[in-house]
Amino acid sequence: MPKLALYPVFILTFGLGTLPVIVLVALECMYPIAYNTMQGVQSTNKELVRAAANADAGWVRTFWAVQVPSALPAVLTGLRIAVPIMVVVTVVVEMLGQSRGLGYMIRDAGRNFEPSQALGVILLLGVLGTVLDQLIQFATRKIVFWEANPDG
Repeated sequence: MPKLALYPVFILTFGLGTLPVIVLVALECMYPIAYNTMQGVQSTNKELVRAAANADAGWVRTFWAVQVPSALPAVLTGLRIAVPIMVVVTVVVEMLGQSRGLGYMIRDAGRNFEPSQALGVILLLGVLGTVLDQLIQFATRKIVFWEANPDG
């Protein structure tokens, strides 16, 4: 079931404004981040975990020293997947029921027969998506410096 269909329920639950949009975007973005995080944790090198156990590292130290660095590239990949979903869901929700935002501006430009304004906003959304993706790639290169090619 598309989670966008829950938007009216979120409006009834959380009221009008930005809170239902935030909840909907978080719900939409949760799956790729959680799935990639789970895959990253499961791909942890078992020999490193055993080595940490042999060094008498507790489970907390093993988690922070072995599993988090091992899962970090996958977590950042999940974030990179979730960012375009975030932008699209936000724009669609703004088109559906908001009175401000870029989605509203596109809808308003369509109503007023101003294609140049609509295309300008769409171009701005493309630039925003590209900038966000480049920021995540930059952060990945800085945070996951031990990977040869963390961007995939």
